[in-house]
Amino acid sequence: MSASLVAYLLVAVAVGVVAWDPTRQDITTVLNKTVCPIKVDIDEDPKRIPKSIKVFKCQKDPNLWCSKMNIPKNECCQTHHDNVKLECVEITDWVQVYYPESKETQTYPLSVGCACVIEEAPLLDNPSPARRANAPPPALPSL
Repeated sequence: MSASLVAYLLVAVAVGVVAWDPTRQDITTVLNKTVCPIKVDIDEDPKRIPKSIKVFKCQKDPNLWCSKMNIPKNECCQTHHDNVKLECVEITDWVQVYYPESKETQTYPLSVGCACVIEEAPLLDNPSPARRANAPPPALPSL
């Protein structure tokens, strides 16, 4: 192997290592490795610009992935913990679309992802030992 080819390969490997960022992953890598799996749909309207819009929605049963991966249900989303409820919710944003025939621009709601959110919930029928001892509920973390 020539010295210039070896040098080129070393530079290519170094650039690849520097360019890799663990906080930024391609959608195909992480799509269904989250506690709230995502379903990708394409919203198509030939009379609209853009004609196709990629939509990211919550899967119907988020715990299905957990059960397939042998993760206990209480460690997935869609569960209760004391007075806190974890739930998968769709994240919605708005995008401008244009309809050339009517020369109108409209604001269009768009599902852009799914997240496991924390909500306060009523006390459960089977509270934790701390709850049974009349302990104050845990404070929700501030975000």
